[in-house]
Amino acid sequence: MTALLQSKTKEDYASESVLIEQSGENLVLSLGNLLNSAGEKASVISKTKETVEKRTKVKNTSCSKQLYFSRM
Repeated sequence: MTALLQSKTKEDYASESVLIEQSGENLVLSLGNLLNSAGEKASVISKTKETVEKRTKVKNTSCSKQLYFSRM
C-alpha cells in the first residue's frame, strides 16, 4: 500500500511539474504579445502625433502668409 501511495505521489508531482512549466511558457508568451502590442500602439500614436504637428505647422505657415499678403 505504501509503495502504491509513493508511486501515485510521484506521478502527481511529475504532472504538476509539467503543468507549471507550461504555465510559465504561456505567461512568457502572453507578456511578449502584450509588449509587442503596446509597442505597435505606441508607434501608431507617435506617427499620428507627428502628422498632427505637421498639419498644425502647415496651417500656421499658410495663415502667416495670408496675413502678410493681406497687409500689402
